Amino acid sequence: MSFLYSNGPEKDFVVTPYQKQLAKCKSVFVASPYVTMTGELVNAAKDGKQVSLLVGLNSATSANALRAAFGVPNLAIRYFTYRFHAKVYLFDDCALVGSSNLTDSGMHTNREATVFLERTDEVASIRALCQELWTSAEVLTPIVLKSFEMVKASMSNMFDPDAKIEAAIGKVQPTTITVGSQKKSSEYIFLQALRRRVYEKFKPAFDLTSQVLSENDLHRSEWSSEDRGSETNRFLNWVRLTYGAGDDWRKSPIRTSSSDIAGELIALGREWAKTPEPRITHDYFTNMEHLRRVFRNVESLTSASREDLSQALMGVHAFEEQIRFIRGGYSAIIDFFWQQNEQDLTRVKRSLRHLLFDTGDFIQRLYEVLYFPEWKIRYFGESCALELTGTVQPETCPPMNGRSAKGLRYIGFDVPAS
Repeated sequence: MSFLYSNGPEKDFVVTPYQKQLAKCKSVFVASPYVTMTGELVNAAKDGKQVSLLVGLNSATSANALRAAFGVPNLAIRYFTYRFHAKVYLFDDCALVGSSNLTDSGMHTNREATVFLERTDEVASIRALCQELWTSAEVLTPIVLKSFEMVKASMSNMFDPDAKIEAAIGKVQPTTITVGSQKKSSEYIFLQALRRRVYEKFKPAFDLTSQVLSENDLHRSEWSSEDRGSETNRFLNWVRLTYGAGDDWRKSPIRTSSSDIAGELIALGREWAKTPEPRITHDYFTNMEHLRRVFRNVESLTSASREDLSQALMGVHAFEEQIRFIRGGYSAIIDFFWQQNEQDLTRVKRSLRHLLFDTGDFIQRLYEVLYFPEWKIRYFGESCALELTGTVQPETCPPMNGRSAKGLRYIGFDVPAS
């Protein structure tokens, strides 16, 4: 059965079926070129619904609305900047398709023509379109959102603001009969997958964990209030070793509701705050202090000796953990690392400087340090790079490694872990 909603005199407001289906569904996909309303999607995500929001970054979309939704667990945001006109609201087994943007005017006051559909064949074709759009869109990352906010903030005195937004962010458009028919390169596919893993999975889960621990004052005295990210990393390490050992982390159920996640975090956090066995190595804080001193800025990294840099890298748990595979302890892993990198201190520092301090997209730089011969550091993999970056630049990414990912999965977050 189909119904037409138009915000007309009969009060057939588009917002009515939107809110009704949002309350009932388990998942929702929204494609809207203009977005100014995200509060209901945020609440739906917090209730455990899986939310996918595809937006247009343009002069009509609200940067504040995107900021409010950015990083919320269960809520992924991707974007286009050009040739994106579809307005689709896809729920479990029905959809709204028409002219209504996710704005107050689109939902309440503009005369629209938006059809409610629930026939299986119609919904299936809409779902296929949504999947195609979602796959070809770019992930909204912190640097893209910040660039968008900066352009929007200066827009009042700006001629052709959409051109300025595109210049700041780049042209991103859906695949059409004339655009994007060629196969994506392996590099592009890898970068997209990495962005999605870091910004749609790891960062929201890590940030929520830190938030719940902080709001409930579940901390250990060893950490200062300025170093909550590192404590969250160690908390997740403790969860993994204490409760998710072996494959036990796989057996824990996925918890979709934020309240269920918070309940589990509070219970574990209370134990973490008091446990006499926090699973912290005896030299952890010494190494962490040294790490922050060496990687404080470009100058401190440039002036670091081989010994300084070696000790700093031992503050990265994912790096230090490789000791399991090399006989001889601390000195052996350091010697092995430098042997594999041809004893080239200058090159290693240059690559680490590129990862941490050069401009541009972090994920691109991460990819280059992992795989480009010019930048690659041997025996310094993805977990090492993410943990190091997140430790010294928490605004860029969380300090994630394999153990913390498994800790998040044990708590109930739907994050990739292996």
